[in-house]
Amino acid sequence: MILDLSTFAPENRSVSIPKINRASDSICVSQISDLILYGHRNGNISMSDPRCKNCWNIPNACAENSKSSDFGYVSSLLTKDDYVVVSRGSSGNCNVYDRRKCGSSSLLWNLQIPRDENMSMKSSFCSGLAFDPMGKVVITPFVATNGKTKFSMWSLTNGRFISAVAGLNS
Repeated sequence: MILDLSTFAPENRSVSIPKINRASDSICVSQISDLILYGHRNGNISMSDPRCKNCWNIPNACAENSKSSDFGYVSSLLTKDDYVVVSRGSSGNCNVYDRRKCGSSSLLWNLQIPRDENMSMKSSFCSGLAFDPMGKVVITPFVATNGKTKFSMWSLTNGRFISAVAGLNS
């Protein structure tokens, strides 16, 4: 049975889901309009359209630049609008993509937490992404070098790190 994701009502049609990137396990799933996005262990993102049985792949831009350890696996996905996709890596760093440009050219920003702030091994236990109400800042949790949880903030206008603020239990 297929559900309409906007109403959760059953649809009376048969659709076969396209084959996604089987070279790497899917860790998280998100949706933009009629597209389904899969975040993978290797840092890639697959997009599939069940209506036309197509699948596209956005490669991990950090791996192409030999910085794969700076990103890790995709732990969270968030979409800003029909085109912008933000993926959070297990290290706490994020990539911002424009899905209209498939391939490595789709990377808009590589958002990195300053190295002196981030304890990336412990940050792999954090996940989640959020936008500010205006949609101009992306926020994600990480574990700081002092072992406390913090939230990093970056501008989606220019890709710059804004600040890291302490969490409630810090």
